[in-house]
Amino acid sequence: MRCREKVFNDGKVGLVVFEYAIESRPFYRLLKDSPGRIFCVAFADGEESVVKIMYVDEEHEDFVYDLLSTNFGDKYRGMQKEAAYAAQFANLVSARLEG
Repeated sequence: MRCREKVFNDGKVGLVVFEYAIESRPFYRLLKDSPGRIFCVAFADGEESVVKIMYVDEEHEDFVYDLLSTNFGDKYRGMQKEAAYAAQFANLVSARLEG
């Protein structure tokens, strides 16, 4: 969690949270500890996909994955079959380990 000073309406100064650390994001530790594993994931835009986790990047708060299947097939038309994708943890709604 990251904090900064704020002047409140009563003139007092105190700390307020303005950003949560990546470790506090749901599913971060699960994906971080599971490179090479297969997950069913859902994103905020309604996309539901089966992905293979390749890498979790703490600095950019995202994860890199191979796309195995998705309900948003048109979104990926014309992309190379071997392409890897990245998604922000902020856009991840759920992640469930497969098998």
